[in-house]
Amino acid sequence: MRAFPVGWLWSLPFGVVGLHALANAAYDWFAKRRETVSRWLGLAACALPARPSPAPAQDPEPAPFPGGEILLAGAGVVAALERAAPAFALPAPAVEIVEVPPAPAAAPLGDPAPPAAVSPPPAPIEEPPAPARRQLRRLVTLLREGAVLAMLITMVSETLFINAAVPKFLKHEQPLWIKRLVAYPRFIQAWSMFASDAPTTDLNTVVDAVTIDGRHVDPYSEVAGRYPNPGRNQIPVRMDNDSLFFNYSGRIPDNPAYHNAFQEWVLRYPERTGRPEDRIVRFDAYLVEDDSPPVGELRPRNIRTRLFLSWPKH
Repeated sequence: MRAFPVGWLWSLPFGVVGLHALANAAYDWFAKRRETVSRWLGLAACALPARPSPAPAQDPEPAPFPGGEILLAGAGVVAALERAAPAFALPAPAVEIVEVPPAPAAAPLGDPAPPAAVSPPPAPIEEPPAPARRQLRRLVTLLREGAVLAMLITMVSETLFINAAVPKFLKHEQPLWIKRLVAYPRFIQAWSMFASDAPTTDLNTVVDAVTIDGRHVDPYSEVAGRYPNPGRNQIPVRMDNDSLFFNYSGRIPDNPAYHNAFQEWVLRYPERTGRPEDRIVRFDAYLVEDDSPPVGELRPRNIRTRLFLSWPKH
Protein backbone atom coordinates (compact mmCIF):
# COMPACT_ATOMS: atom_id res chain seq x y z
CA MET A 1 0.00 0.00 0.00
CA ARG A 2 2.85 2.39 0.76
CA ALA A 3 4.16 1.95 -2.80
CA PHE A 4 1.08 3.71 -4.20
CA PRO A 5 0.79 7.50 -4.37
CA VAL A 6 0.08 8.89 -0.89
CA GLY A 7 0.59 5.29 0.28
CA TRP A 8 1.30 6.31 3.87
CA LEU A 9 -2.31 7.50 4.08
CA TRP A 10 -3.89 4.43 2.48
CA SER A 11 -1.88 2.12 4.76
CA LEU A 12 -2.99 3.78 8.02
CA PRO A 13 -6.19 1.70 8.48
CA PHE A 14 -4.16 -1.51 8.32
CA GLY A 15 -2.39 -0.50 11.52
CA VAL A 16 -5.62 -1.01 13.49
CA VAL A 17 -5.49 -4.24 15.46
CA GLY A 18 -8.61 -5.85 14.00
CA LEU A 19 -7.99 -4.79 10.39
CA HIS A 20 -4.32 -5.71 10.73
CA ALA A 21 -5.20 -9.32 11.61
CA LEU A 22 -7.77 -9.53 8.81
CA ALA A 23 -5.29 -8.17 6.28
CA ASN A 24 -2.68 -10.69 7.39
CA ALA A 25 -5.17 -13.55 7.06
CA ALA A 26 -6.19 -12.37 3.59
CA TYR A 27 -2.57 -12.10 2.49
CA ASP A 28 -1.76 -15.58 3.85
CA TRP A 29 -4.69 -16.97 1.86
CA PHE A 30 -3.47 -15.24 -1.30
CA ALA A 31 0.18 -16.18 -0.80
CA LYS A 32 -0.64 -19.87 -0.85
CA ARG A 33 -2.49 -19.45 -4.16
CA ARG A 34 -0.45 -16.74 -5.87
CA GLU A 35 0.68 -18.95 -8.76
CA THR A 36 -2.89 -20.10 -9.44
CA VAL A 37 -4.19 -16.52 -9.29
CA SER A 38 -1.45 -15.32 -11.66
CA ARG A 39 -2.22 -18.03 -14.23
CA TRP A 40 -5.96 -17.33 -13.89
CA LEU A 41 -5.30 -13.65 -14.70
CA GLY A 42 -3.20 -14.65 -17.72
CA LEU A 43 0.04 -13.39 -16.20
CA ALA A 44 3.32 -15.12 -15.61
CA ALA A 45 3.27 -17.27 -12.52
CA CYS A 46 4.68 -15.27 -9.63
CA ALA A 47 6.71 -18.10 -8.17
CA LEU A 48 9.69 -17.01 -6.15
CA PRO A 49 13.00 -17.32 -8.06
CA ALA A 50 15.45 -19.97 -6.86
CA ARG A 51 18.43 -18.75 -4.94
CA PRO A 52 21.73 -18.90 -6.90
CA SER A 53 24.02 -21.73 -5.75
CA PRO A 54 27.26 -20.53 -4.18
CA ALA A 55 30.45 -20.84 -6.31
CA PRO A 56 32.81 -23.71 -5.26
CA ALA A 57 35.69 -22.61 -3.12
CA GLN A 58 39.10 -22.66 -4.88
CA ASP A 59 42.23 -23.98 -3.18
CA PRO A 60 44.73 -21.23 -2.47
CA GLU A 61 47.99 -21.27 -4.43
CA PRO A 62 50.86 -22.73 -2.41
CA ALA A 63 53.27 -20.22 -0.97
CA PRO A 64 56.80 -20.35 -2.41
CA PHE A 65 59.51 -22.02 -0.34
CA PRO A 66 61.79 -19.29 1.04
CA GLY A 67 65.09 -21.29 0.37
CA GLY A 68 64.14 -22.71 -3.03
CA GLU A 69 65.98 -20.07 -5.03
CA ILE A 70 69.26 -20.79 -3.21
CA LEU A 71 69.02 -24.52 -3.84
CA LEU A 72 68.34 -23.97 -7.54
CA ALA A 73 71.31 -21.63 -7.79
CA GLY A 74 73.55 -24.23 -6.11
CA ALA A 75 72.48 -26.90 -8.59
CA GLY A 76 73.41 -24.59 -11.49
CA VAL A 77 76.94 -24.09 -10.11
CA VAL A 78 77.51 -27.85 -9.84
CA ALA A 79 76.43 -28.36 -13.49
CA ALA A 80 78.87 -25.64 -14.65
CA LEU A 81 81.77 -27.29 -12.84
CA GLU A 82 80.99 -30.62 -14.50
CA ARG A 83 81.16 -29.07 -17.97
CA ALA A 84 84.44 -27.33 -17.22
CA ALA A 85 86.20 -30.32 -15.70
CA PRO A 86 84.64 -33.58 -16.83
CA ALA A 87 87.34 -35.61 -15.21
CA PHE A 88 86.53 -34.20 -11.87
CA ALA A 89 82.79 -34.42 -12.35
CA LEU A 90 80.98 -35.01 -9.20
CA PRO A 91 77.75 -36.89 -9.00
CA ALA A 92 74.84 -34.49 -9.11
CA PRO A 93 73.35 -34.14 -5.73
CA ALA A 94 69.77 -35.14 -5.35
CA VAL A 95 67.86 -31.95 -4.71
CA GLU A 96 64.35 -32.24 -3.42
CA ILE A 97 62.27 -29.14 -3.08
CA VAL A 98 60.07 -29.40 -0.04
CA GLU A 99 57.31 -26.92 0.48
CA VAL A 100 57.43 -25.60 3.98
CA PRO A 101 54.66 -23.28 5.17
CA PRO A 102 55.89 -19.85 6.13
CA ALA A 103 56.57 -19.31 9.79
CA PRO A 104 54.18 -16.95 11.54
CA ALA A 105 55.48 -13.46 11.96
CA ALA A 106 56.82 -12.77 15.37
CA ALA A 107 54.88 -10.31 17.44
CA PRO A 108 56.68 -7.01 18.07
CA LEU A 109 58.37 -6.60 21.40
CA GLY A 110 56.19 -5.23 24.09
CA ASP A 111 52.89 -6.25 22.43
CA PRO A 112 50.88 -8.89 24.25
CA ALA A 113 50.18 -12.12 22.49
CA PRO A 114 46.75 -12.23 20.81
CA PRO A 115 44.18 -14.02 22.89
CA ALA A 116 43.22 -17.48 21.86
CA ALA A 117 39.91 -17.71 20.05
CA VAL A 118 37.10 -18.83 22.33
CA SER A 119 34.14 -20.55 20.75
CA PRO A 120 30.77 -19.05 21.81
CA PRO A 121 28.60 -21.14 24.07
CA PRO A 122 25.94 -23.13 22.30
CA ALA A 123 22.58 -21.39 22.04
CA PRO A 124 19.95 -22.78 24.38
CA ILE A 125 17.37 -24.96 22.73
CA GLU A 126 13.88 -23.48 23.18
CA GLU A 127 11.31 -26.05 23.94
CA PRO A 128 8.00 -25.63 22.10
CA PRO A 129 5.08 -24.53 24.32
CA ALA A 130 2.72 -27.14 25.60
CA PRO A 131 -0.44 -27.81 23.57
CA ALA A 132 -2.64 -26.33 26.30
CA ARG A 133 -0.60 -23.12 26.33
CA ARG A 134 -0.80 -22.87 22.53
CA GLN A 135 -4.57 -23.28 22.64
CA LEU A 136 -4.84 -20.64 25.38
CA ARG A 137 -2.78 -18.16 23.36
CA ARG A 138 -4.90 -18.83 20.31
CA LEU A 139 -8.11 -18.31 22.32
CA VAL A 140 -6.85 -15.04 23.85
CA THR A 141 -5.83 -13.75 20.43
CA LEU A 142 -9.20 -14.70 18.96
CA LEU A 143 -11.12 -12.98 21.77
CA ARG A 144 -8.95 -9.84 21.55
CA GLU A 145 -9.27 -9.49 17.80
CA GLY A 146 -12.99 -10.28 17.96
CA ALA A 147 -13.59 -7.60 20.60
CA VAL A 148 -11.73 -4.97 18.59
CA LEU A 149 -13.59 -5.92 15.42
CA ALA A 150 -16.95 -5.77 17.24
CA MET A 151 -16.17 -2.28 18.55
CA LEU A 152 -15.14 -1.07 15.08
CA ILE A 153 -18.40 -2.37 13.61
CA THR A 154 -20.35 -0.77 16.46
CA MET A 155 -18.70 2.63 16.02
CA VAL A 156 -19.27 2.68 12.25
CA SER A 157 -22.88 1.55 12.63
CA GLU A 158 -23.65 4.13 15.33
CA THR A 159 -22.00 6.92 13.33
CA LEU A 160 -24.15 6.14 10.29
CA PHE A 161 -27.32 5.60 12.32
CA ILE A 162 -27.44 8.61 14.64
CA ASN A 163 -26.04 11.48 12.59
CA ALA A 164 -28.60 13.43 10.58
CA ALA A 165 -26.03 14.47 7.97
CA VAL A 166 -25.55 10.85 6.82
CA PRO A 167 -27.66 10.03 3.71
CA LYS A 168 -30.66 7.77 4.28
CA PHE A 169 -29.42 5.01 1.98
CA LEU A 170 -26.45 4.50 4.35
CA LYS A 171 -28.64 4.13 7.43
CA HIS A 172 -29.78 0.70 8.61
CA GLU A 173 -31.63 -0.96 11.43
CA GLN A 174 -29.14 -1.71 14.17
CA PRO A 175 -29.05 -5.25 15.61
CA LEU A 176 -29.80 -5.62 19.30
CA TRP A 177 -26.19 -6.43 20.23
CA ILE A 178 -24.98 -3.19 18.64
CA LYS A 179 -27.64 -1.18 20.49
CA ARG A 180 -26.49 -2.69 23.78
CA LEU A 181 -22.81 -2.01 23.08
CA VAL A 182 -23.70 1.61 22.31
CA ALA A 183 -26.09 2.19 25.23
CA TYR A 184 -24.34 0.61 28.21
CA PRO A 185 -20.75 1.88 27.72
CA ARG A 186 -22.16 5.16 26.28
CA PHE A 187 -20.47 4.89 22.87
CA ILE A 188 -22.90 7.36 21.32
CA GLN A 189 -21.45 8.97 18.20
CA ALA A 190 -23.82 11.94 17.86
CA TRP A 191 -21.42 14.47 16.41
CA SER A 192 -23.93 17.34 16.51
CA MET A 193 -22.57 18.35 19.93
CA PHE A 194 -19.38 19.46 18.17
CA ALA A 195 -21.17 21.36 15.39
CA SER A 196 -21.05 25.13 15.08
CA ASP A 197 -24.85 25.25 15.57
CA ALA A 198 -24.93 23.23 18.79
CA PRO A 199 -28.16 23.47 20.83
CA THR A 200 -28.34 26.53 23.04
CA THR A 201 -31.46 25.53 25.01
CA ASP A 202 -31.44 24.06 28.52
CA LEU A 203 -34.28 21.93 29.85
CA ASN A 204 -35.33 20.32 33.09
CA THR A 205 -38.23 18.13 34.22
CA VAL A 206 -39.85 18.99 37.57
CA VAL A 207 -42.85 17.73 39.53
CA ASP A 208 -45.03 19.86 41.80
CA ALA A 209 -46.66 17.27 44.08
CA VAL A 210 -48.93 17.98 47.09
CA THR A 211 -48.82 15.58 50.03
CA ILE A 212 -51.74 14.58 52.23
CA ASP A 213 -50.64 17.10 54.86
CA GLY A 214 -50.43 19.97 52.32
CA ARG A 215 -46.70 20.14 51.64
CA HIS A 216 -45.24 20.68 48.13
CA VAL A 217 -42.53 18.19 47.21
CA ASP A 218 -40.72 17.20 44.02
CA PRO A 219 -40.14 13.40 44.12
CA TYR A 220 -38.39 13.46 40.75
CA SER A 221 -35.83 16.19 41.52
CA GLU A 222 -35.00 14.60 44.87
CA VAL A 223 -33.33 11.71 43.02
CA ALA A 224 -32.33 13.60 39.85
CA GLY A 225 -29.70 15.98 41.18
CA ARG A 226 -28.46 18.21 43.95
CA TYR A 227 -31.63 20.35 44.24
CA PRO A 228 -34.58 18.52 45.89
CA ASN A 229 -37.15 21.13 44.79
CA PRO A 230 -35.76 23.59 42.17
CA GLY A 231 -39.24 24.81 41.15
CA ARG A 232 -40.46 25.74 37.68
CA ASN A 233 -39.32 29.36 37.60
CA GLN A 234 -35.66 28.64 36.86
CA ILE A 235 -33.18 25.94 35.88
CA PRO A 236 -30.31 25.61 38.36
CA VAL A 237 -26.82 26.24 37.02
CA ARG A 238 -25.60 22.75 37.85
CA MET A 239 -28.02 19.83 38.11
CA ASP A 240 -25.50 16.96 38.46
CA ASN A 241 -27.63 14.72 36.25
CA ASP A 242 -25.77 11.85 34.63
CA SER A 243 -26.19 11.20 30.93
CA LEU A 244 -28.76 8.41 31.29
CA PHE A 245 -30.95 10.47 33.63
CA PHE A 246 -30.79 13.53 31.40
CA ASN A 247 -31.75 11.55 28.28
CA TYR A 248 -34.69 9.98 30.10
CA SER A 249 -35.87 13.38 31.39
CA GLY A 250 -35.78 14.87 27.92
CA ARG A 251 -37.92 12.07 26.47
CA ILE A 252 -40.70 12.01 29.07
CA PRO A 253 -42.63 15.20 28.14
CA ASP A 254 -43.19 14.45 24.44
CA ASN A 255 -43.53 10.66 24.65
CA PRO A 256 -46.90 9.57 26.12
CA ALA A 257 -45.65 5.98 26.29
CA TYR A 258 -43.57 7.02 29.32
CA HIS A 259 -46.36 8.88 31.17
CA ASN A 260 -48.10 5.91 32.80
CA ALA A 261 -44.90 4.50 34.32
CA PHE A 262 -43.81 8.00 35.36
CA GLN A 263 -47.13 8.60 37.11
CA GLU A 264 -46.95 5.30 38.99
CA TRP A 265 -43.42 6.05 40.14
CA VAL A 266 -44.39 9.50 41.51
CA LEU A 267 -47.37 8.08 43.43
CA ARG A 268 -45.15 5.48 45.15
CA TYR A 269 -43.27 8.31 46.84
CA PRO A 270 -44.33 7.33 50.42
CA GLU A 271 -43.09 3.76 49.79
CA ARG A 272 -39.59 5.12 49.17
CA THR A 273 -39.58 7.55 52.13
CA GLY A 274 -41.39 5.23 54.57
CA ARG A 275 -43.61 8.12 55.79
CA PRO A 276 -47.40 7.80 55.48
CA GLU A 277 -47.76 11.61 55.53
CA ASP A 278 -45.86 11.73 52.18
CA ARG A 279 -48.80 10.22 50.32
CA ILE A 280 -49.42 12.21 47.11
CA VAL A 281 -52.93 13.58 46.59
CA ARG A 282 -52.19 15.41 43.33
CA PHE A 283 -49.26 16.49 41.19
CA ASP A 284 -48.37 18.39 38.03
CA ALA A 285 -45.30 17.62 35.90
CA TYR A 286 -43.62 20.43 33.91
CA LEU A 287 -40.94 20.83 31.30
CA VAL A 288 -38.88 23.96 32.06
CA GLU A 289 -36.74 25.47 29.29
CA ASP A 290 -34.54 28.52 28.85
CA ASP A 291 -32.10 29.95 26.30
CA SER A 292 -28.40 29.97 27.11
CA PRO A 293 -26.98 33.46 27.74
CA PRO A 294 -25.03 35.05 24.88
CA VAL A 295 -21.32 35.78 25.15
CA GLY A 296 -20.64 38.31 27.89
CA GLU A 297 -23.76 37.51 29.96
CA LEU A 298 -24.34 35.04 32.79
CA ARG A 299 -28.12 34.80 33.15
CA PRO A 300 -30.27 32.69 30.80
CA ARG A 301 -33.11 34.24 28.84
CA ASN A 302 -36.66 33.36 27.87
CA ILE A 303 -37.59 31.00 30.71
CA ARG A 304 -40.74 29.07 29.76
CA THR A 305 -42.77 26.28 31.37
CA ARG A 306 -44.99 23.64 29.79
CA LEU A 307 -47.37 21.33 31.66
CA PHE A 308 -47.26 17.80 30.17
CA LEU A 309 -48.85 15.56 32.84
CA SER A 310 -51.32 15.98 35.71
CA TRP A 311 -52.85 13.59 38.27
CA PRO A 312 -55.68 13.33 38.75
CA LYS A 313 -56.53 14.65 35.33
CA HIS A 314 -58.19 18.07 35.41
